[in-house]
Amino acid sequence: MKIRKINTDSKGISVGIFVPVGSAYETEDERGLAHFIEHMLFKGTKNRTYKQIAEQVDELGGSINAFTSKECTCFYINVLKDYINEGFDILSDLVYNPLIDAKELDKEKGVIIEEINMTEDSPDDAVYEIFFKNCFGFRVNRIFCTSITSNFLFSSFSILKCKSKWSESFSKKTILCSSFFTFISNSLSSNT
Repeated sequence: MKIRKINTDSKGISVGIFVPVGSAYETEDERGLAHFIEHMLFKGTKNRTYKQIAEQVDELGGSINAFTSKECTCFYINVLKDYINEGFDILSDLVYNPLIDAKELDKEKGVIIEEINMTEDSPDDAVYEIFFKNCFGFRVNRIFCTSITSNFLFSSFSILKCKSKWSESFSKKTILCSSFFTFISNSLSSNT
């Protein structure tokens, strides 16, 4: 039997910013808005273009991503711990200073509709959504927002609606920031 010991000298760290917005909290006319805003925040900030965000994360040897669940939206970055300040600067800029640009709004609608179509093709996701509906009595995820209805819903997502939801939900009072070390292979030692 092998026993793994985790050393505390890990070289990597992850930082996440958790926002309490997700499909469970959306009204019918907001269905999918939190997920939509998640995508829009990667399109650039007042300080960085989307290209600069990607380049700066690459220069740090890191990765940046996000997800939206039923109860929260999380933005996270993985970097070497020596670059935690630079990584957090990029991440917080993304969340607190987004442009939410009209030109990018229409482009992103197509991206999200494609994600919906992929979800609809996933038996695991479909079963999960049916299970959730049967347990809790309502549908809260985008799986039931078909590509036909999502075209209608997303067409009602305007710059004003996105900015309004962002300023209401993405305030410093509601956001939780968390960090944790990530473990790479040389951080594990084995004892037999």
